This record gives sequence, structure tokens and C-alpha cells, in this order.
Amino acid sequence: EKNAMPEPSAISDNCYYNVKDDKPCYLDKSGKEQTIEGIDDGTNVTNIATINGYALIDSENSQYLFKESDKTTSKLTDTYDIAAIKGDQVIIRTGGTPAYEKKAVSELENSK
Repeated sequence: EKNAMPEPSAISDNCYYNVKDDKPCYLDKSGKEQTIEGIDDGTNVTNIATINGYALIDSENSQYLFKESDKTTSKLTDTYDIAAIKGDQVIIRTGGTPAYEKKAVSELENSK
């Protein structure tokens, strides 16, 4: 039987992510496709990666964090090389070096 599921961009314990018409989407637990809100219009999504309850969404111009628990999206202030997320703490690689820095998620988010 042919698989009717869209090609995944990323899979976490809670969500199955894909890109449809350049918009990031996920399948909820009932299998219904949901569009991730809070992404700028016209944004071309280039990659989705899952990190411990979050989806890191890369686009041509911006980077976003989608929190799976409450389905909220935050635009990040810059493009980060995120190594890990635990709770509200993020470990990022600094300046392309092997050094890492710990920050709060809120420090990376673009305040609106």
C-alpha cells in the first residue's frame, strides 16, 4: 500500500514535521495536519530539526523555535548553532568554534 503521509522533515516523540507550500506543518496526535503559526509570510523553510521538545525551524532569512508543549513559535534574534535544549536553557556553539555557551531560551527570542 502506498504511504499517504507527506515526506518528513523531522520527527520527534510528539510530532511529525513536514513542509507544505514552503510552510512548516506538523501532524498532531490525531493525525491531522496543522500549520505552525508565527512564521513570517513568504518565509522559505530550509530545515527543521527537533531538540528535546522544540522544533528549530531554519529559513532563508530567520530562525524560529516551536515549543511542542504549548504550540508557540518564537522568532530568534540571530541564527544560532543550537547543540541542546533542556527546560528553558539552551546550549549554543559560539562563533563556529568548539566552545559552547549556555543561555536562557528567552535571551535568543526576538521580543515583539
